[in-house]
Amino acid sequence: MVETEASGWLPAALDECRLMQMRRQEVVAPEDAWRDITNAWQLRTRQLACLQLLADWRLRKARERDLAVNFVVREEHLWSVARYMPGSLGELDSLGLSGSEIRFHGKTLLALVEKAQTLPEEALPQPMLNLMDMPGYRKAFKAIKSLITDVSETHKISAELLASRRQINQLLNWHWKLKPQNNLPELISGWRGELMAEALHNLLQEYPQ
Repeated sequence: MVETEASGWLPAALDECRLMQMRRQEVVAPEDAWRDITNAWQLRTRQLACLQLLADWRLRKARERDLAVNFVVREEHLWSVARYMPGSLGELDSLGLSGSEIRFHGKTLLALVEKAQTLPEEALPQPMLNLMDMPGYRKAFKAIKSLITDVSETHKISAELLASRRQINQLLNWHWKLKPQNNLPELISGWRGELMAEALHNLLQEYPQ
């Protein structure tokens, strides 16, 4: 702590602790939980509607029982149910769901699939865009990495500590409005924002949606 204070980085260290605490306390709205499912962008609109119902139910069940969501139904199994929209417990088994998932939640999963099947077209969500398929993604990512390297060298701080791949993707998701976010991206807020928010804002203007 003394060394950190002497180096002038104590405010940044404290800010990082606050950020980590905020991540742990971040509350996702159940109706938006489907957006965080890996490979959701691969699904068509009715499958996405099914995933939305499934993810909403799973998150509510996990909170009700104070469990991690994957202890209710594993993410890859939830995605498979939305992808193939099974109509029987036997089909759930063929998708690889565990015995306990089928025993405890099979009928609920099938009921949610049936509900998704009956939704009118106007109630279906829009197809999701995949960040990595966005025009300019690779170029923008590379430009941000280069900027981060410059900032890290200027301030003599590790580039890996300054920005992770997750944080860069979070920034681009926010900039291109691909995912709803309650807070500003981490790279342009807090101590990171003090170092490079203005430069990042200027850089992002070169990559419109």
